[in-house]
Amino acid sequence: MTFVSSVVAKQENLARTNLAQIQPTICSTETDPLVHSGSWSIPGLVLHSQLLASTSFSHTGIVGTLGSDQLIRHKWVVFDYTGARLILG
Repeated sequence: MTFVSSVVAKQENLARTNLAQIQPTICSTETDPLVHSGSWSIPGLVLHSQLLASTSFSHTGIVGTLGSDQLIRHKWVVFDYTGARLILG
């Protein structure tokens, strides 16, 4: 699942839905509302419109995660970045 910060979702006026993603965590279950991505991209690549789980990343500085639901559409992916974090799970 691809996630977006609830703060960013509000700032960008992402369209809300009546749907939610139930996400079990280590110590609880979190319910995140789903929003529409609209048209979006990362440098060099237009991403498919999709539903994003809107969640709070609680003062981590993270504004979103790009999930396998987007990455699976490509044969291969190269991550080339400076000063960022890569989280694989």
